[in-house]
Amino acid sequence: MFWRERIPGFSDSEPKAPSFGVEEQGAYITKLWDSHGRNVIFPKTEINGKARGGSHVCLPGFGPDEAGVYSQHGFGRDVLWQRTSDADTDIRLEYTEHEGDYKGLSARIDYQLSPDSFSTTLWVDNSSNAPLAISPGFHPYFEVEGSVLLNGEPIDVTAYETPQIIIGTDKQVLQTSNHTIEISSYDLNTWVIWTDLRGGYLCVEPTLNGPGFNSQKPHKNELLQPGEVRDFSYLISWGDHLD
Repeated sequence: MFWRERIPGFSDSEPKAPSFGVEEQGAYITKLWDSHGRNVIFPKTEINGKARGGSHVCLPGFGPDEAGVYSQHGFGRDVLWQRTSDADTDIRLEYTEHEGDYKGLSARIDYQLSPDSFSTTLWVDNSSNAPLAISPGFHPYFEVEGSVLLNGEPIDVTAYETPQIIIGTDKQVLQTSNHTIEISSYDLNTWVIWTDLRGGYLCVEPTLNGPGFNSQKPHKNELLQPGEVRDFSYLISWGDHLD
């Protein structure tokens, strides 16, 4: 594990270094704290027997596989990744699939923390002899409490128990009681906004094509050709209401 715990004797208003936590199982972000030790992302927690919170990759596809072959959000969040670079602000994890339809798929995730932002980049490499269906996304749970604004408009979080999809924009702006958070991506600009109301979180999820992935009948932009490498990235940046 990599994280800094809250330091005894510090108040919330005293700046410290921001921090994050990672699990190799699923390359899972477990925590993301700002410089005051407050959650930007709702911490990974087991709720009613299911993992909620944190942030995870959806690979090979986001949402349910319409072909019925792969589980919700794919296998990327379930497999063991290898940590190949580990520093206070930069972590790299890698995974290679050795069997099944995705044999020859190699993936790498780079996490990078700065004082007021956190970037995630996924690299996928097809070393097989056939095209592979790839329609990734990411699933961050942002901590929310009290009044919430999305893209400048007040929202009722309970309305998002039915997922809502926003297509074709490069960023979403979420304003909470503690932060103004900008989630941006040039690669993943179909957004899924969702919560199951089991915790104080709202998921703002950058994806390639949203739900509707079909591992056997992919869209044209979901084909990773033999020898092809593609990257997908998104950035979380925040303004701290204490600053």
